[in-house]
Amino acid sequence: MIIISCKICGKKVKAKPYLKNIKKYCSRKCMYLSKIKNDYIVFNGYRYFKTKYGYYIKRIDGRTNLHRDKWEHYNGPIPKNHFIHHKNHDKSDNRLCNLEPMERGEHSKHHNIHKIERKCSIENCDNKYWSNGCCQRHHYYYKQGNIHKFKLKKILT
Repeated sequence: MIIISCKICGKKVKAKPYLKNIKKYCSRKCMYLSKIKNDYIVFNGYRYFKTKYGYYIKRIDGRTNLHRDKWEHYNGPIPKNHFIHHKNHDKSDNRLCNLEPMERGEHSKHHNIHKIERKCSIENCDNKYWSNGCCQRHHYYYKQGNIHKFKLKKILT
C-alpha cells in the first residue's frame, strides 16, 4: 500500500500501488468537488467551496458556512437562536461589514415578508396566496385549466 494525499482536502489515504496515477481523492465528495469549477476562498487555512445556492462552505471537520466561521473568528460565538444575516442579500459577499446577527424569528420575517402579504388574485377572494397566484381553493381550478371561469383582480402598476 502507498499513501496518497487528496487533491481537495489534503487528507492522507492508503491506495494500492497500481492506483498511484489514478486515485487522486479520498472520497466521492472530494471527487465531486474537483469537478465543480474551482470557485473557492481560503480562510483560516481551509478551502471554502461555493455551492449551487451561493454559500461558501467547508466540508472538513463537519460542514460549516464561511459567513458563520468568519463572524465567530472576529466577533466571538454566535448568540443562541441567532442567524448570521447578509445585509445586501448576496450570499457570496462575506465581508464583516455585510454580516449581522439576527434573531431566528426576525430573520424569518425579514425573508418571508413578501409571502405573508400576498393574497389570491381572484376577484372578491381575500384568502392567502397559496400557489400560482391563487389561494388553495382556486388552485384546484388552475390545475384543471378552468381558472378562466373566474374574474381576476385588476392589478395596478
